[in-house]
Amino acid sequence: MHTAAIPASVVELTETLSALPGIGPKTASRLAFFLLRGKSDLALRLAEALKGLVERTRFCSICYNVTEAARQLGLAREHVYYYLNKYGIRRPD
Repeated sequence: MHTAAIPASVVELTETLSALPGIGPKTASRLAFFLLRGKSDLALRLAEALKGLVERTRFCSICYNVTEAARQLGLAREHVYYYLNKYGIRRPD
């Protein structure tokens, strides 16, 4: 019986997904083929959401809340406002 080789992109996605907590190789393979068979907009939306997560979101270095505020500073919005008030800088309206 002849079996087709799995494309490298599917193997790479499966390996990447299986690195997530709670997702083993079997579940990762199912997810990869689900995304491959499904509508391409879901896979693209997922890719954009992951890109946004990495580019715009981080943990606050003080309270460890997840934040998009003050990405460059690594602080949650509350801490940015705290320091603005502490040093007498007016908040933006």
